Amino acid sequence: MKKIIFILLCLLVGTTVTQAVNIQPRTALGFDPNLGDESQEYGKADQVLLVPLIQPGSLRLSPEDWVKGIHYYTTVRLGFPDIPFHYVVFPNGEVYQTSKVGDEASVKVEGVGEDTILVVYLADSHSVDFDEQAKSEIEELLLDIANRNHIKAENIQIGNLLFAIDLQQKTSRIEKRDIVSGWNESFKIFKKSVEANYNPQKKDYKLEVATVKVPEAAVKPGQTVIIELTVKNTGEYSIYGNDDSSLLISKTDGRLSKFFLNGAWASQSQVELLQESDVIRPGEQQTFQVKFNVPLYFGKQTESFVLKNSLGETMQGAEFDISLTVDKLNETVVEILSTETGYLNVRSGDSGSAEVISRVSPGERYIMKRSGQYGYVQIDLGEGEFGWVSQNHVRKIN
Repeated sequence: MKKIIFILLCLLVGTTVTQAVNIQPRTALGFDPNLGDESQEYGKADQVLLVPLIQPGSLRLSPEDWVKGIHYYTTVRLGFPDIPFHYVVFPNGEVYQTSKVGDEASVKVEGVGEDTILVVYLADSHSVDFDEQAKSEIEELLLDIANRNHIKAENIQIGNLLFAIDLQQKTSRIEKRDIVSGWNESFKIFKKSVEANYNPQKKDYKLEVATVKVPEAAVKPGQTVIIELTVKNTGEYSIYGNDDSSLLISKTDGRLSKFFLNGAWASQSQVELLQESDVIRPGEQQTFQVKFNVPLYFGKQTESFVLKNSLGETMQGAEFDISLTVDKLNETVVEILSTETGYLNVRSGDSGSAEVISRVSPGERYIMKRSGQYGYVQIDLGEGEFGWVSQNHVRKIN
C-alpha cells in the first residue's frame, strides 16, 4: 500500500449572510474534457466538508493552474471518475463548481460519510486563515449548499484529508484526518452562523408520465398483469427512492383500487414505484414494471391514478388512467359486505371456532368455491390459498 498524502485543512468563519453566492461554472476553469470517465456515482448528499488545500512552498502556481493540476492528478493518477471536489474557492473569493454533476456526485470520505460534498479553498503556502476576500464567499457557499441539500450545521465538518492508493487493487480512497492547527476556533464561529441562518429550500419536483402500456387483449379475473409505466423527470432535482421524493402510484380519488394486489402494493390505493436504490435524474426517463391484479369486475374496467411523493404531494402532470378488459367467469363471485370492524375474518374451516388465517375488506370480490354446513362459504384467496367467511357478510355477484 502506497499512500500519497495531501494535507487539507478546513475552516469556516461566519458573518451575517446578505446575498447569494456567485458560483462560476466548471467550464470557466478549462479542464481537459478527455480526462475522467462516465462511471460517476450519484447520491443524496448529507454531509459537507470544507477544506483549504495548502499549496506546497516549492510550488508557485496560480489558482487556475493548480486546480487543473488537481483535476489531472485525481483522474489520471488516482483513477477517480472526476475531480472529487464539488467546489473550489480561490483566495480572491471566486467560487467555482468543479464537479460535472454538481452536489449529487457521490464522494465517499472515510470518517465522514458515503455522500459528502467537498469544498476546497486553495490556500497559499503560509496561510493560517482564509483570505479576507474569501471569508464571506465561503460562508455564503456553505449556507447555500446546506439550504439546497437540507444539510444542518451539525453535519458540516472540518478536517484534513488523506488520499490513499492501493497499487495492487488499483483503487483510491479518501480519508478524513483531524485538524491540528488553530483553524477550529474560527470554524466554531462559522458553524453558529450557519445554524442561525439555516432555512432549507422546498424542492419543487416535477415529473410527467410519458407512456402507459397495458395488455390490449382481454384478461381473466385473478390474473396478475404487468403495467409498463414510463416517466420523465422534468424538474431540476433528482428523485430518489430512499427519501421524501420517492414516488407512489396513488388512486386519484384516494379510494380503494380494484386493481390492488396483496403483497405487492403499499396499501389498497397505493403502490410504490421506486425501490430504495432507484434514482431519476433531471431530464432522465425511466420505465417501470408494476404488478396489477385483474379484478372480479367484468367488461372494461378503468381507474385514474396520479404520482405522488412520499410526503403525499401530487406531481402535477403525472395523472394517467389504467383500463383493462376483463373476461366473464362461469364461477360464482361474492363481494364482501360492510362490517362493524371494517374487515371480515377468514377462517381455516366452516365454523366460527375455526382458526383465523387472514382478513378481507368490504368491497373486495372473491371466487366462491363452495358452501359449508354452518353458515360459511369458502373463497379463493389467490396463490393457491382458500379460506372460509361468514355467508351473512357476502353477496353473490353472478
